[in-house]
Amino acid sequence: FCSPPTHVDSHHKGIWSPLTTLQTSGVAVSRMALFNTNMLVLLLSLLQVGPGLSAHTCRGNKVVLCNYVGDGSMDIADINGTYCTHLVYSNTLVDIGELALKIPYTVFKEESAVKLVPDIKSEFPGLQSLIAVELISKKVLSSADFPRSQLEDLVKKLYTFFFENNGFDGIVIQSSLENEKFELELMKIFRKKISEPVFYDASYKTPSTHPALIDLNIYVDYFIIGTPSESSSESIPFFQHNTSEMPKYVTQLSLYLPPWLQFFDYNKLILKLGLSFTVGTFDDRRNLISVTKKRYEEVCKTLHYHVWTPVASEYSAYSHNKSHVMVMRTPDMMSLYVRSIRSIKIGGLFVNSLNDDNKVFDGEKDVCFTGDYPFLRRIHAAYCVDINQTV
Repeated sequence: FCSPPTHVDSHHKGIWSPLTTLQTSGVAVSRMALFNTNMLVLLLSLLQVGPGLSAHTCRGNKVVLCNYVGDGSMDIADINGTYCTHLVYSNTLVDIGELALKIPYTVFKEESAVKLVPDIKSEFPGLQSLIAVELISKKVLSSADFPRSQLEDLVKKLYTFFFENNGFDGIVIQSSLENEKFELELMKIFRKKISEPVFYDASYKTPSTHPALIDLNIYVDYFIIGTPSESSSESIPFFQHNTSEMPKYVTQLSLYLPPWLQFFDYNKLILKLGLSFTVGTFDDRRNLISVTKKRYEEVCKTLHYHVWTPVASEYSAYSHNKSHVMVMRTPDMMSLYVRSIRSIKIGGLFVNSLNDDNKVFDGEKDVCFTGDYPFLRRIHAAYCVDINQTV
């Protein structure tokens, strides 16, 4: 999925060689001036792409999908795909029951994403554009409800609209269908009819060797189902509480990932990293009873006006007060997560969401983190570049 690294060919014409003499209108051009000019171009090129790594390239052909949730007013200035191999546009609804394309709230509201695809390919050569599609239905469906030909027509319609007409390079499939058997049957058709990359959200699924999934790229959410309790599928802090005052650490990877690694090619398994903060509420016995997601702006203000006790470990960082606990996914901590993931030879990462990361700026009171894309820069450095390099 990734472009090969960009290498500078020292034998390319234009690089000065003692065996060549260039002349313009009969006047010899200074070899030293030409050498200095080309060295400047070479240095600028290296500064742009980094040490031995071009933009949109990740070591070992790994992928970094960056999700962009638009509001119908996307602009090329809103996007920096330098740290991604794939840019994902969310989210188009496809009502399977009506076999119709539904676009009530998306970047397609004014077709801005569709119009941006050529510009993005020009601005960020090598960056792949993906469309995220959510399959929905007002009722529980089964294979008996539709002849296979109808489902094939639906997939063909999607293919024509997104790939042939608008130039997308791949598709990300999420599903709210309640019949998993029917959903897997539909995935078979996607796998058969679409040769471009297909990424399937299996975050809420049970690991299996179902043939419909074998050739797909599967991604699962690193921040879902983090404790062995009977919690619902919500993003929750990475630890469980025992009877003592201090929590007992339980890492997501040790609980959640091994079953998937048993069934799938490591190179086709991708981990999704959410960037929103998670805030949980304690009951009287210090048990976690509810969790909510907060945006960066909300969290920064909360941290300034309340007393929180920070706790850090290699696997998680969180703060707590008398009634709440908050997972602090700082850029530094996200870098630690990613470094631990590197040792597992999976296919890549899915960063959600790119535009939220870009809204983290320094403020007068509610200071979050410094610079554009602070999370993505650290994730890219920890996962795609040399593990000892910092950004």
